[in-house]
Amino acid sequence: MKNKFSKYFWLIPIISGLIICIYSVKVIPNKIKEEKTYIETTAIVVDYETCEFDDGNTGESYVVEYKIDRDSFRLTSNSCATIPKKLGKEVKIKYDPNDPSKAIFANDIGNYLIPVAGVIFLICGVILKRKNGND
Repeated sequence: MKNKFSKYFWLIPIISGLIICIYSVKVIPNKIKEEKTYIETTAIVVDYETCEFDDGNTGESYVVEYKIDRDSFRLTSNSCATIPKKLGKEVKIKYDPNDPSKAIFANDIGNYLIPVAGVIFLICGVILKRKNGND
């Protein structure tokens, strides 16, 4: 006999997918605006910061430094890796011309993968719903 809640398990990916898609609709336009209005420059990897993976193991995020006029700024990557970028490596970033301390990594596709994940969750929910309806 099936658990009465297993009939509605498909709702979890549907609701999760909807939340992710709504979040994407609110966040992605700002990221696109930043990509278009920020100025690209080259930064150099100068340091590492310890970060933690979901499984509890540690890795390193890399820290880059970039100079605008005579001021230096730092930006830490959002990624955690066991083998981070090498010290001295050049990395493309984009900074806000009105406030150079605000910067993002150029061509960061991570933000664009978020809506894809939302759609995948929605599709999985629909598949589970159909499968559950045929039982």
